[in-house]
Amino acid sequence: TTTTLTAEVVLRQKQERILLLRHASKCDAGTKNNPGPCKITRHCSQMKTLWQHIKNCKDPQCKTLHCVSSRYILSHYHGCKDHDCRICKPVRDAKDRAKKK
Repeated sequence: TTTTLTAEVVLRQKQERILLLRHASKCDAGTKNNPGPCKITRHCSQMKTLWQHIKNCKDPQCKTLHCVSSRYILSHYHGCKDHDCRICKPVRDAKDRAKKK
């Protein structure tokens, strides 16, 4: 059904947002030590800008695009204790796979 499809799309977007922000917080592409664009994701530079903003933003009604929703989903992720959470489990699994490489 359309509702299920929409819910799945939103779920996937939340997972992707966590992964992109997590990547951006650690990626050194575009720095003096590693000039040039990120080779992992084309969204990296945008996510780095967003990451720098949300690290310090406390405005519950911030108008910066994706700020409030990103802070909300990151807060959920960092506080989530449900090992089977539909948002967090795939992100944790991807993180674990990356560590093993």
